[in-house]
Amino acid sequence: MPRKKHKPDEIVAKLRQVDVLLSQGRSVGEAVRAIGVTPLTYYRWRKEFGGLKGGQVKRLKELDNGNAAFAHLAGGVYDDDQDGYGRMARLASFTRGDDVLLMFASFDYVDYPRHEGMLARFFGSLSLNDAGTPQEALLEVAASGGETFLAPSDWSVDELDMSDEPATASDYMLTNGTDEYPNVLVMLRPIDLEGGRELGMQMISEFTAQIEQSSQAAFAGGPKMETYNSDTGTATAHSYARGWDMEAGAHLVSEFYIRENAGPDSVSIIGLNSFDVRRNIDSFDEKARDVIFKSWVTGASADAAAHISLREGSAQFLEALDVRKLGR
Repeated sequence: MPRKKHKPDEIVAKLRQVDVLLSQGRSVGEAVRAIGVTPLTYYRWRKEFGGLKGGQVKRLKELDNGNAAFAHLAGGVYDDDQDGYGRMARLASFTRGDDVLLMFASFDYVDYPRHEGMLARFFGSLSLNDAGTPQEALLEVAASGGETFLAPSDWSVDELDMSDEPATASDYMLTNGTDEYPNVLVMLRPIDLEGGRELGMQMISEFTAQIEQSSQAAFAGGPKMETYNSDTGTATAHSYARGWDMEAGAHLVSEFYIRENAGPDSVSIIGLNSFDVRRNIDSFDEKARDVIFKSWVTGASADAAAHISLREGSAQFLEALDVRKLGR
């Protein structure tokens, strides 16, 4: 028989019942048996809920119903050469109402002090007010080639004209209201990964020419390109990122991610254009910084939802978001 999952107010009521029984001279074992749980559960409850007052229980229930934080995980990568941990990674997923944040950060341990403030601002810039679940905040888009991916439910998802491409090819532009940035381009093609890399390089060449020929924009540094390999050395994905600046003062970054999809034999090329919070952020005042951070976090979340759901499948992606289902 599955165990009953008790709500916070039920737990506090049972703890009070134990206190009453103890005051009447009953032993701890007798009192715990009276509330129908094991001693291990009782002591865990006492540690987690024993000091809560009524108002705190109400707040805990509100957070529980709102699914405010599904996970916040941290880990390190051990470096044998340095005889210690060389890199740190943080992963978080938060949701409330229409707002969803998926955040992954990976950096060298020696750089942590420099990045700590930026990580803290990710969380401080969020506005999560209404109860909700990830399932309510994300919609599933079904492409003509049989692929499916997830997008924020309050974003516009526009299918682009593909009359000159195969019937199973699809392009989608994801935008957040009337804001020009961030935006996400999702391209789906019935080709293999090498074909996707070639198409991606063509897109990068066109993007490079567009910025270099513009009188209103200029690159800030060179491109960063990576190829990800399996344990056997086979390429599994390719990525590209390059920062650029508008003459008006905005710092932006364009990123492309290319990999095979979980569904039909096809490849996705996903491009994210957003404000770049990693460059010269301190040149803006506090209000502007908050706007930029919110914009970047929103765009990165939409980008992650699209490419992870294409890689793993929409159902698996949503299930992985529900950390409570995993008992954490």
